[in-house]
Amino acid sequence: STKRDKMPNKKNINTLPANAQIIKFSDKEIKPMFISAAKIHKFVMGVSAKTWANWRTQKIGPKYFVWNGRVYYRVADIEEVLTQNPVQTFSNN
Repeated sequence: STKRDKMPNKKNINTLPANAQIIKFSDKEIKPMFISAAKIHKFVMGVSAKTWANWRTQKIGPKYFVWNGRVYYRVADIEEVLTQNPVQTFSNN
């Protein structure tokens, strides 16, 4: 068996945890342009920091930036990627 055979398959980002949700900002709050990987759990609930790190190493998920050795995401990129495949639901009302 080769090293390549032991590599895990890339996960598809379309399979987010069921409880994942982006924190909404009120009209009076200032939405940040960037958020650090260390604090992303405060912006996207239900997706662990480890998952974000795994996505970076697998080259999936939103693009990120490295500045002074720290990883940052643009909030608009996170929203775009995580809202690409909505599931339409209907109320019984």
